[in-house]
Amino acid sequence: SVILTAKRAYNERRIIMHMVYKLVLLLLVSIGTAQACTKLVWTTPEHGVFIARSEDFDFPTAPTIEIRASGQHYLSPGDAPNSAQWTSKYASLMITLLADTAVEGFNEAGLSISALSLNEDSDETTTDPNGESLNNLVIVPYVLDNFSSVGAAVAGLEKLRIYRGNLSPTMKAEGHYAIQDASGDSAIIEIVNGVFKAYHSKAFNVVTNSPTYDFHLANWERNRPNSPADYTGAHPLPGNTTSEQRYIRGKYMLEALDDPTSHINGIIKINSALPVVPIGMVGQVIDGRPMTSATQYTATYNLSEQVLFIRYQYEDVFTQYHVDFKSLNDGGNYILDATQPNLAGDVTSAFVEGSHIMEQYRADAT
Repeated sequence: SVILTAKRAYNERRIIMHMVYKLVLLLLVSIGTAQACTKLVWTTPEHGVFIARSEDFDFPTAPTIEIRASGQHYLSPGDAPNSAQWTSKYASLMITLLADTAVEGFNEAGLSISALSLNEDSDETTTDPNGESLNNLVIVPYVLDNFSSVGAAVAGLEKLRIYRGNLSPTMKAEGHYAIQDASGDSAIIEIVNGVFKAYHSKAFNVVTNSPTYDFHLANWERNRPNSPADYTGAHPLPGNTTSEQRYIRGKYMLEALDDPTSHINGIIKINSALPVVPIGMVGQVIDGRPMTSATQYTATYNLSEQVLFIRYQYEDVFTQYHVDFKSLNDGGNYILDATQPNLAGDVTSAFVEGSHIMEQYRADAT
């Protein structure tokens, strides 16, 4: 059939891409890497909660979009004792990275989670050493599968022994996690020196990378405008690409936005406020090597409407398209290679049946 042919071609291409990108990753991490991402959360009075995030890396990440049904049973990977097992309660949409993990997503209950790089991330939490073990490679799907609110997600994660997985033999998955729900509630989860820390407040609506979140909160207080009248083009504003500057710039632009007039207007406004990193821009120098972590794509959506807008811009591909999650939430699993150069407009019908990264973590796979 047409679906089976498309699925077979997709899977063959995915295997080749996975091998190539793994080789690239191994070569790059031997001399150091740097990643940079930004997330904005905008709660509006009439059109709900908008999310915009950038995915910035210094090597190709082979993103795909995966839609998964509820009722599927998973096992956290690795050889840690008492590995977490769970059955998904909610259908969800995720954006993947390197065929091993997911970095962005939302579920049908209106819960969003983003994984962003954090150098201070610890090997594991010590909050409950006897709790179930969760590899952070699957923390995004775990949250989407199990929770419908920020409060429930924070309480559930705090009971686990969360540890860092491997993106390659020489590269740990280091990150912190931004969780939001349709009420506007927000939490930033960090694991530093073995301690689980949740910054839990609707006010925490911007996330970047290192240093830890407490630094960014204090830094914003030192640099924020003195009054609403200062939100003009004349106000001096950091404009470079470091995490500290992206946080201040993102926070400033977010607070300067006026209420959207429609769902689409809100998507446009929050995406326009997102600090992005130009391709070729040297962010930092590690071991004498200039690191050029650039924005490969932006993902923007509303937690009520649940239409994902992607702007992909990397190497020789420049596309803008969207997918309606609700139209594909029919009890099936679907996948889409997000890097295809011919994607444009509504690509909901371009998804093919099948699973991607989570298939390798299925506890009931035969």
